[in-house]
Amino acid sequence: MKLGPRQVRLITPFWPSPFGRTVRFTGRRNTVDLQETALVAEGEILLFQCFGLERLFGRALSAWSTVTVPYSRIVSVRYRRTVVLRLVILAMLAALLAVGLQLPRMKASEWTSLDVMADAIIFVPVVIVGCIVWWRIRPSYTFKFRLKDGKRRKFHFAIRSRVVKREFDDALMQYRQAAKTYAPTEAAR
Repeated sequence: MKLGPRQVRLITPFWPSPFGRTVRFTGRRNTVDLQETALVAEGEILLFQCFGLERLFGRALSAWSTVTVPYSRIVSVRYRRTVVLRLVILAMLAALLAVGLQLPRMKASEWTSLDVMADAIIFVPVVIVGCIVWWRIRPSYTFKFRLKDGKRRKFHFAIRSRVVKREFDDALMQYRQAAKTYAPTEAAR
């Protein structure tokens, strides 16, 4: 099962992770391929992490690469819905609007054009930020895996379609079960 750029998006987390190292993909030309023996993520990996600058100059700071993760080395797969995070951010923005807007606390006869303009200057950016939060923070997968030397890494990606997500979950579960069945145990090594 191969997911192309229109079906999947590899995500670059905004905050650096204190636990483990994150493989930071950037750009929109990424693919995720579920093969029989491994999960393969292909895309542009950030070479230099400049806190915030990679959002502006992502392609200049990255190189095309492939990350191959055998199913036996996957430590955990976590699907994050992010509904609570989005609702908390939107509630904070609504609280900001409630504190910042003057017109709801004034009588309509006392409104002046400066009050309307001041409220518009507050209202419009907050609504735009709310829309960006709602559309950009999407449910995503977090894959944690081990390298050959035992170090842990992780990467994040989002699948855009629910139907494709279900197919991906089923295929991943089958491949991981097969890997557990045929992988040598610790005692046999």
